[in-house]
Amino acid sequence: MAIAIVTAAVVFVAVCPPAYWIAARAAARRRRARRWIHRLAVSLWGVAALAFVTFSLLGIGDLGRSSLGAVLPSLEESLVGDVAAFGAISLASLGVTVPSYLALLPATDRILETDVSIRDELVWLGQFGLTIAALISFALAVLFQLPFSDGRTFSALLLLALLTVVVFEIGFPQLTRTLRDARSVTDAEADRLTPLLEHAAFDTTDVCVVEDTDDIEVRIVGPPGRRHLFVSATTLETLEDDALEALFALHTGRIRTYHVGMSSYALLGFVVAGVVALGWGNTATVSAVIFLGLVASLPVQWAARRALYRADAYAGTVVGRDVLARTFVRVADEQDLELSRGKFWYLLRARPPLGRRIDRLRNDA
Repeated sequence: MAIAIVTAAVVFVAVCPPAYWIAARAAARRRRARRWIHRLAVSLWGVAALAFVTFSLLGIGDLGRSSLGAVLPSLEESLVGDVAAFGAISLASLGVTVPSYLALLPATDRILETDVSIRDELVWLGQFGLTIAALISFALAVLFQLPFSDGRTFSALLLLALLTVVVFEIGFPQLTRTLRDARSVTDAEADRLTPLLEHAAFDTTDVCVVEDTDDIEVRIVGPPGRRHLFVSATTLETLEDDALEALFALHTGRIRTYHVGMSSYALLGFVVAGVVALGWGNTATVSAVIFLGLVASLPVQWAARRALYRADAYAGTVVGRDVLARTFVRVADEQDLELSRGKFWYLLRARPPLGRRIDRLRNDA
């Protein structure tokens, strides 16, 4: 088993980082380099998932459990043992994914015209990776402790899902501040942002400026009544007040139309139902749940797209549809995004193509 695990790790490290390095250099020469480097970065989640499945099948979880049992025998078959097993798999997956991420940095520096410190990136990646690994390990360990054989399974999973959402919503603002280079706004920034937020009718508990990105970023995190606004320093430096106000009004509209809940939390129910079906071990049930999940996602995505159109309409009412459309074009130009109207595939997404949203705003105006 140990030989197979080491061999798999060597294969991942020998294949993935060079492949990402070559792909990143090719992306740097493309017309929309920022977009392609972003796609490569997102695809690292696929590498991590493949590594997780591979190491799980090779038995590295049993190795982690037995290592715990050698020190504390009484905990080997407990919840702590499951956490140790999934923790070992998660850490191994993190270990083979990090080199691929580092392989992207030279091309990323060239595209974004930055000078990223490898040491700082490793510190940030270690904090982020360990946090995600701990959360995944604990969640999977609790899941595997549930009694799938009795009728209380669905209730237990539903309760676990709800608790996860609540804890995530409450703790995510602080987690974001911890894992990212975020600071409080200065007096001058507060004087600039306060009237814009008030006119956009956005109620926030705190406003933070993020220094670790060159992207235009406006993000809302936290539950109702405890919402935190994270704005990148690049956004404040690049956009004028009317564009900032348009983005704030758009996020207010997304909150009022429940777009975030429709596009994210609705999928949580499909995941819970799928896990319950897998726990029952009935092939027909699993197939039915997967099919119904795919079919049921279509009206959910449609509702999310309609909610985003209504959010655009709200923001257009606050700042003017022309101003919002110009803001979209400005942000797309700064971020090197394509103003596409999209093809039929956009029906499977919770966000309509940006080109369609801009056309809709201009036609309404």
